[in-house]
Amino acid sequence: GSNKDLIWSASALKVMKWSDATSYCNNLMIENLTWRLPTKNEASQALMASEYLQSYGGTWTNTELDSTTAYAANLFNTTTFEKDKNKAY
Repeated sequence: GSNKDLIWSASALKVMKWSDATSYCNNLMIENLTWRLPTKNEASQALMASEYLQSYGGTWTNTELDSTTAYAANLFNTTTFEKDKNKAY
């Protein structure tokens, strides 16, 4: 679907390592929905369309480059970049 099909939870926007963020989203229980990290493309598209999300700073995506690196999204300038999964973001 399009990014209009996505629901973002402000309660999920916390500083943590990638594995913790993945686990947090997978175990999130809000409104009886299934939660996950956004893909790199979903994050980029949603961020460009939402001043609300841009006010939060940053988020991990579920798009991995390898076992130690994944993409994160800067919510202020709507860019994605490579980040060490073991670093909090």
